[in-house]
Amino acid sequence: MSLFFLIPLRISLVTGYIFKNSAADMAELIILAIVFNLILSLVLAPWQLQLVVLVMVLIGTGQILPQRD
Repeated sequence: MSLFFLIPLRISLVTGYIFKNSAADMAELIILAIVFNLILSLVLAPWQLQLVVLVMVLIGTGQILPQRD
């Protein structure tokens, strides 16, 4: 299994650490970098991991959203 999807994930984690310890001026730019890298890591992830994330999202939204009458 290719582990190339871990590269953008690590970049986003480092960027998040920098965001936590930086001034508020760079906040918008750093948030954009984090979101871009997380999306990129999900695109590059193997299908098995994408399937696990999809199932977790579907289960999580079922618990968060209120039931419709």
